[in-house]
Amino acid sequence: MRKLLLRALVVLLAAGAAWWLFWLTPTRGGQRPDTIRFGFWGDYQEYQMWQRVVAEFGRRHPEIHVDLEHIPGAGEYARKMAAWLAADSLPDVVLLLDQPFPRYIDKRDGRTPVLADLTRLVDESALDPNEFWPTAWASFGAREGDGYHQYALPVFGGNNLIFYNRQCFRRAGLPLPQESHIDQDWTLEQFEDLCRKLTIRQGEGKTARTVQWGFDMPAGWLYWLPFIYACDADILSPDRTEFIFTGPGALCSLRLWRRLIDDHLVPRGGELGQMRQNVAFLTGRVAMVCDGPWQMAFLNEAKLDYGVMFPPRSAAGVRGTRITWNGVGLAARLSKDPGRLRQAWLFAAFAASPEAGRIVAQVQRSIPACRAAGQAFAAGSEPARAGKFIAAMEFSRLQPITLKWNDMDNALYNALGKLTIARRGDDGQCDVTPESTLDTMADAMVKRRLFPVRRPDGTLRPMEERP
Repeated sequence: MRKLLLRALVVLLAAGAAWWLFWLTPTRGGQRPDTIRFGFWGDYQEYQMWQRVVAEFGRRHPEIHVDLEHIPGAGEYARKMAAWLAADSLPDVVLLLDQPFPRYIDKRDGRTPVLADLTRLVDESALDPNEFWPTAWASFGAREGDGYHQYALPVFGGNNLIFYNRQCFRRAGLPLPQESHIDQDWTLEQFEDLCRKLTIRQGEGKTARTVQWGFDMPAGWLYWLPFIYACDADILSPDRTEFIFTGPGALCSLRLWRRLIDDHLVPRGGELGQMRQNVAFLTGRVAMVCDGPWQMAFLNEAKLDYGVMFPPRSAAGVRGTRITWNGVGLAARLSKDPGRLRQAWLFAAFAASPEAGRIVAQVQRSIPACRAAGQAFAAGSEPARAGKFIAAMEFSRLQPITLKWNDMDNALYNALGKLTIARRGDDGQCDVTPESTLDTMADAMVKRRLFPVRRPDGTLRPMEERP
């Protein structure tokens, strides 16, 4: 009986894998000549948004039918992309994250890009790169030996700013930021002081409990980038060939991270139980979080009284924050099928247009990549909130994305995680410190052969030779 059950389980698993790979991955052979496939991810709200974009495209191009292939989560979508590529059945148009994008146009060692080169189509169209936010357009291009090439069109994205719950400020007896405008020219010291004033504890001694924290730590280094920039530090060199997160600026950012934990200005460990960050912010347990516009739809629907602030400036007066973009690319095989290439291009170009951007703006989850739709995004919510994200475009910086992104991300995430959970011994010392964390990060870069490390004195620590 056990063997029969085992065989039945194997058959079911095999059938499930076949269903995933083949039934959910339509073959091109049975595709109608007037139909293009569009693969994308997102929650139900985003699915509805894309339905509206496709419907509007259909009104303008009734001769082209668009099949929506929706995958709910980004992680599931990454696995589905791998399945599509393995089966050579990538949809004609695909939604792309900027982080894995370099892998899809990789030409090293004779590799063939899986995305079509759109440079000629852009040049021959009325599409003007200057109509897009510069960081958006640059996210999906590459400078090659014969010049600049565009491999995807940006559609929407977002930058990271500081959200604050107004009720938390009232509870702490503090003036609201939109009244004091403290974020116009504030420093890291003022940010840390505000975290202290917003942290409220009840009781004394061992029975004391925190009922409101000033801030909630990001899950990793990406959402900490605004504070890294506020310390006049960065992760990679401008050409993204060297690891430069070393020296006083980098140490400043990690010491701030650790102080917020040591001084209990942020929740530790399991203090919030099963409560996720957005719920903790919504319920007023946490006063401030660093997040992107994708949180606005949830907060607006919940009718939370909240605002948005710029991140602090550095000692040199520089302000910066992270920005991330999504784009649409075309399957490389379409270069052999001019008719379908034209159909797919028309849809991709519309998805990046101001008309589609205004549909995106109404959802209030992402900033349209096309500048002309930016005002629609700002007008879709309280101007003091949505307008902040548009204003922050002036100092938003692209993520330090390279072909080695995944390995670098894991190394930084793990090192920062160990610093986060480090506890002081009886002597008051931690076995993991900001200083040792910098060393751990640098070691990972050279030992994993990711990047050479630029030391604070200007010398270069090369990547280690393979054993």
